[in-house]
Amino acid sequence: MKLGAPLADNDTSLYDGFKINLNSIDPSELTWRDPEANMIIADDSVLVKNLGPRQKQFFLKPRENMKYASLSSISSKCNEFINDFNSIGFSDTIRNIVHNKEWKENESKLLECTDRILNTMGIWNNPAFATSEMRSTQSEGTYVTDIIVPLLRASLEDLPSGAIFLSTAERQRKKPDVMVMTKYRGKVFELTYVESSRVICTKSKKDDDSVKLWRETLDGISFVGNACRPASNQFVLSVNFVDEINILISFCSRGIWNNPAFATSEMRSTQSEGTYVTDIIVPLLRASLEDLPSGAIFLSTAERQSIASKTRRSSSSNEERSIQKNLIGKKPDVMVMTKYRGKVFELTYVESSRVICTKSKKDDDSVKLWRETLDGISFVGNACRPASNQFGIVGIQVGGEKLFLNVLIKDASGISRYFHLDQAEMPFAKNTPWRVEPLVHLLLIFRNTMIVNQNLLMQALKQADARPPRNTQQSPTVTSPLRT
Repeated sequence: MKLGAPLADNDTSLYDGFKINLNSIDPSELTWRDPEANMIIADDSVLVKNLGPRQKQFFLKPRENMKYASLSSISSKCNEFINDFNSIGFSDTIRNIVHNKEWKENESKLLECTDRILNTMGIWNNPAFATSEMRSTQSEGTYVTDIIVPLLRASLEDLPSGAIFLSTAERQRKKPDVMVMTKYRGKVFELTYVESSRVICTKSKKDDDSVKLWRETLDGISFVGNACRPASNQFVLSVNFVDEINILISFCSRGIWNNPAFATSEMRSTQSEGTYVTDIIVPLLRASLEDLPSGAIFLSTAERQSIASKTRRSSSSNEERSIQKNLIGKKPDVMVMTKYRGKVFELTYVESSRVICTKSKKDDDSVKLWRETLDGISFVGNACRPASNQFGIVGIQVGGEKLFLNVLIKDASGISRYFHLDQAEMPFAKNTPWRVEPLVHLLLIFRNTMIVNQNLLMQALKQADARPPRNTQQSPTVTSPLRT
């Protein structure tokens, strides 16, 4: 790492401390996995740990400015959720209803639901589905996660008969893509089965899913029939999604914590990373980012290559290009993006493990995350110059039951600083109520950070229209070796 003369007077003492501490690092022992080799100073680096108290305080000031005290109203809301957690279930408020061509909710309730749907139309800016060519490349899993599941959640929010929940766990031998379930006196009933194709659907896939679906519904209604006798010619199940749909969608989170796929530690240990991301992580992120004042942003779970990462690899030296052999960018589990005049910018990267996470997976994702954020902020820097010590690229790591909120910023001298903002644990069950408020607090900090970052980015991009940045530099991310 090379430290030049600081551009800001306030950085002089800090940089003097860094230069002294650099003597404790042997450059020959650094690898591509070390932040210092990539021109990043992380808040847990030896360079920071050995600073004097005032120097360390000055270094951490941008991080502390991103933290906020808890509000009593938020605490009260979390406590209300905890107290009501076990009471969510079947409701007697509506009885003896049948299919009779009449709406079961009043007009104001239907308008409220419509308003929620229309307020979340930003998802349709997702570049993964922007053109027919892009849609044709997306997997079935991406279609289900980004489109189908949010659509179902929006449709089923705040039902008058009580909460129901979705599972994308693809459990058991017959594995529907999605199931809609309800619970009564501890027993789970499957009310809807969903089978989905890719956006571009073949006739054979459509026919196969059609057969699979009626077989699943037959099993489902037989299971219900062994427990009770719903009204004949009234009780129905099944949904089949094929080809493209053109419906605006929104998100609801009610019922997600009753999902049997995550009800016990044994069940959680069997779930895949994809199920964890689809059922838990993505809904939490959507809820956190809904209706931002700075305008719509959108999530991509396509595991499509990062534009920033691809740009860095494409601009690497001939020697590095020969080592990499292919120039495909990294593929984060989730990306949060915004668009300005047709150009997409990646503001957040998310890397997730399964609920049961090994130390090696956690360590690998941690390295991958700061490398992605470094590529991201370098990509932005080639387009504009957002405010130093303010604008940052967010990295969220989900390691097992823990969430880690991180951010990478650049100081006035252009040195990258990587901060660990907050961490929380997933409250999978009602016996961990103390986890609820810290998780909500973390997600609210994330939301607030995104509001600031998006606003700073838009301001900088508008300024760059008149004065494009000069002396742009490629990402300093060190190329990783090829996997053998």
